[in-house]
Amino acid sequence: MSSDIKSKTFKNDLSAATAAIAALQTTSGTAAMTLTAAAGTGAFHSTDQAAKVTLTSGGNISAVTITITGTDIAGNAQTEDIAGPNANTVTSTKFYDTVTSVAGDGSIGTNTSVGVAAGTAGGQGKINSERTRLKGLHATTGGTVGDMTFYNTSPVSGTSLFSLTVATTTKDYIDPYIPDDGVLFDAGAYVDLPAGTTASLTVFYDG
Repeated sequence: MSSDIKSKTFKNDLSAATAAIAALQTTSGTAAMTLTAAAGTGAFHSTDQAAKVTLTSGGNISAVTITITGTDIAGNAQTEDIAGPNANTVTSTKFYDTVTSVAGDGSIGTNTSVGVAAGTAGGQGKINSERTRLKGLHATTGGTVGDMTFYNTSPVSGTSLFSLTVATTTKDYIDPYIPDDGVLFDAGAYVDLPAGTTASLTVFYDG
């Protein structure tokens, strides 16, 4: 087994971009919106860190249910139904690595765009998609109380192996003790970073 230690850093510095996934447009009937190339490649978010999707409209299309189809950070297919915005921006609950379709259950009659939320809205990160031992980590907290949770397989469908609680509303540093042999993720290591909990997370792993 290799004993070379690798590192990866996740930050919450992604800037919101209201048209990163689809430019302003209308649709007829249940036709899907035209997406940018970045939607299918994941170039709308930070490397290895899935982000939330936004819908922005200057009019009221709240009567239209819009379905977002794509993949999570582990490559699993996922969909989500969101009520259209009412002259504002609405944000998905799920985090997307790629987006393959955005379509309403009726016509989107007012120019609407699809974008990405800022990194402060949280993220889900891929440490390594293969068998991995997490050896250590360092986190700069973001000032919001919550749990950073590490998953085997996927943050959506996998098993939580451990969590670190950010228990302070002031920004601080976390350097927890991890046993010398590390924590084994036999089907890939992923992390869920809820909104505001983490400004920066660096992980050290063997895999």
